[in-house]
Formats: sequence, C-alpha cells, structure tokens
Amino acid sequence: MDFQEYLQTKNIDSENFKREEGSIWQSWKDDFSQMHPNSFTSQKLFLINPLRRRFPLRAEMPKNVEKVKPAARPVFKKPAKAIDDAHNTSPEATTPKPKPMMKPKPVVKPKPVVKPKIKTLPKDETPPQPESIPQEKPKYRPKPIIKKRPKTD
Repeated sequence: MDFQEYLQTKNIDSENFKREEGSIWQSWKDDFSQMHPNSFTSQKLFLINPLRRRFPLRAEMPKNVEKVKPAARPVFKKPAKAIDDAHNTSPEATTPKPKPMMKPKPVVKPKPVVKPKIKTLPKDETPPQPESIPQEKPKYRPKPIIKKRPKTD
C-alpha cells in the first residue's frame, strides 16, 4: 500500500493535499514509508480528521446510474384452511368465535396458626427453682463517684 492509496482509504484527496500543503504531504509520505499503516494512523490520528474536512475525496459516480427502486413487499398466501372458511357460507362459519375468557386465579387462604398449649399452675403453687443455674450478674455497673478536691489558695 502506498501513501496515495492510504489517503484514499481515509477519504482525503491526495492531489489537493499535495498541491496546497506540499511540505506536510512530503513529510507524511516519508513517515508512512518507514512504518506500518496502523502505526501511522495511531500517530497522526488527531491530524487526519481536519485534513479529511479540508481535502475531501469526491467519489466519482457513473453518469448512467439508474435509481434503485425499493423492493416490493412480499405477498403471503393465506393458508388453505382460511380459504375454505371464506368460501363456506354456513351460519356457523360466518359468526365470529368468542374470545377466550380469563379464569380468575383461585384464592389461597393461609393456613391457621396453631398456638401451643401452656400449662398453668394453680395460684397457690410456685414453679420449681432449679438450684444448678447460677444467678446472673447485673448487666451494668454504677459509675464511681469522684469527689472534687477543695481549692486551696
């Protein structure tokens, strides 16, 4: 790939670029001959777009080009059953079919919660106290009281 083909791939008119900016075109051609096109593109990336706008490549269109008409929509044939229904004139065939009805969802009731029975003691009985369980310590400690020293002058 030579430099002029590269400029065409980037949509830059090589002849106008060479005519107006000859020194830049020559320095770019020398750089292009010493490196790969991808490396050259990455190195001159931000300089290529302004050149593309200043020297746009005009694509030559053939003069005898006919306008392309959009393709017609495809015609789909009706299935055979639908054609038979259209020719059938019986009253059953002409009446529209009812739409299917949506069935309501069944209501799910939650299961009842069964509470466990608690044995109650008569009023005069006290529950037995197990002696093996140690008594818990209080969870808090009272703050110590700190007395202030009297001032001595």
